[in-house]
Amino acid sequence: MLKGIKNICSILTGIALIWFAWQKLSDPVGFLKAIHTYEILPTQPQQWLNLSATWIPWLELCTGLCILFNYLRRPAAMLSSVMLMIFTIAVFARGLDIHGLGELNFCEIAFDCGCGTGVVNICTKLIENFLLIAACIWISLPDYFSTTGE
Repeated sequence: MLKGIKNICSILTGIALIWFAWQKLSDPVGFLKAIHTYEILPTQPQQWLNLSATWIPWLELCTGLCILFNYLRRPAAMLSSVMLMIFTIAVFARGLDIHGLGELNFCEIAFDCGCGTGVVNICTKLIENFLLIAACIWISLPDYFSTTGE
């Protein structure tokens, strides 16, 4: 029973990661602009920012495909959970920066986080990311209750 639920979770998580990656790959300039607004990566030399905008979506696509098709699923899910944690911290910090301007309550904040979904409400995005992180962590755990293993 748990293995079946975990498989469904793997399918949904893989599809979500592939969708987010595809959205970023379809608008690389928009994604580059979005990650530039976080001011986390150095802008000089520009290669750091450009490389990040190039490899993050491809890495997300590869991990999503691995999770979806159960190929190196556990390491891909672990890598995805780490990436999602970093992204979530960045989104939260950006939300705090906007909140610091004092014009909006925290959960009223909406901006293009660069996640591939356009403008999002910060609280909704944080909940979505926490659920994806939890799913990736669960997927990365061994199936102790399975007699066949992985």
